[in-house]
Amino acid sequence: MLLVRPYPVERIADARLAIETYASTGDVSALQALYQLAASALDRVDPDDLDSWRSEHDKVAELDKAAARAAGEVADAWEGVVGVGSTILHPLRFRAFAWLVADVRYELGGDGPLRRRFDAFFNGHELHGLSAEDSALFVLLPALIGLGAEFPDELKAPCPIEGVRMTELLGLPEGDWDGIDPLDGIAVTAEQCKSAYAGLSGPWRDVVGRSLQTGLLVRKG
Repeated sequence: MLLVRPYPVERIADARLAIETYASTGDVSALQALYQLAASALDRVDPDDLDSWRSEHDKVAELDKAAARAAGEVADAWEGVVGVGSTILHPLRFRAFAWLVADVRYELGGDGPLRRRFDAFFNGHELHGLSAEDSALFVLLPALIGLGAEFPDELKAPCPIEGVRMTELLGLPEGDWDGIDPLDGIAVTAEQCKSAYAGLSGPWRDVVGRSLQTGLLVRKG
């Protein structure tokens, strides 16, 4: 079984650049931009869900205390992470929120009260035992999921188009990425979808037809 969904493949290069830029300069603005794009994708698919997350945490853009509390409460849901995180424009507050989310979501070894960890990330600490580049990757994962916010089709037939591994496009080393959405996926560009579309039939024709402007992502079910 394959899980297939439209995905803006051209944004993968933006994600790679955002990670590299943060690792070399500490600038989080490109990470923030991808959170905002993911929130926009969620808004197109389920605006009520986006509004619900934001209304529950409407002080995060202004108050560190609210941002720290929200990080712990939304960490398990990518929709909440990007929905709330995309409203935080202050770069250091965004950094602290996003790093704390990653610490909680992926159980990366942080301990102590959320606010104390938030303050540490606000002051420039990286995720426990990780480089700046790896920290940025964990921070960006919820946004990478959200860029392809549409619920996937489940298809039995193999993919008729040869794509490229997401990890390769992101410049990540070979490893066991299975089960990590979207890092375990195969990306197919919009141009490939357009070239193949006329020769397709059945379910693949349908999902490729919905991906002509974006590309698509294929993962194992």
